[in-house]
Amino acid sequence: MSSRERLKIIYSEVGEYRISINVGTAERVGIAFRVGDDEETVCLLDQVAKYFSLDRTRSGIPVATDFGTVRKMTYQQSVIQLTVFLDQSLIEVFVNDGEAVFSSRIFPKEDSRYLEVFAENGTAQIEITQWCYA
Repeated sequence: MSSRERLKIIYSEVGEYRISINVGTAERVGIAFRVGDDEETVCLLDQVAKYFSLDRTRSGIPVATDFGTVRKMTYQQSVIQLTVFLDQSLIEVFVNDGEAVFSSRIFPKEDSRYLEVFAENGTAQIEITQWCYA
């Protein structure tokens, strides 16, 4: 079972995000940026398969898909710290202060601006601090 919540206070805007994820009892925990009717860019921590990923499969207009749209790294801890920089056409994710870095181009529609968090088959704790740029 997946529990997904669209945050009403935090929009997926241009800016910087500091995120702490504690998987808890969940099998998978994620944050979806630039969410719209049919678009999203997802950061996922999979406790079962032991990986962290950035998935831009549904991030709007496809770009540079020759090598796939999902980037993964092996990750076995139940807690992860992310720093995410987001603008109109780019997402950069720094895992644990640079242990790994994911950079991807994204081209979502202008109205794809929500942020959603989710946990599958259990509960998790996610803390988000957001700084928006004008």
